[in-house]
Amino acid sequence: MLGRVRALKDHDRAVNTVFVAHEATNDNKTLLLNGTLDAVIDQNPQVEIREMFNTLTHAVRGQGYHMALPRLKVIFRENLPGD
Repeated sequence: MLGRVRALKDHDRAVNTVFVAHEATNDNKTLLLNGTLDAVIDQNPQVEIREMFNTLTHAVRGQGYHMALPRLKVIFRENLPGD
């Protein structure tokens, strides 16, 4: 991620490029605040892993299962969570 940021800055593309990252890490939050990133798509990987195992377990047992949809959130500078 930081390599991509550096490449955009090195080639004077950081200002003209809409840059969206994945996961609200501390580095990505910093990049949102300083204007390098325009948005971050965040989700809950623990829920995704749990649902994947539940889906597979039920499929192996021949049981039906209704998967819970993952929480997806788009974070901008203006709605950055305070943790």
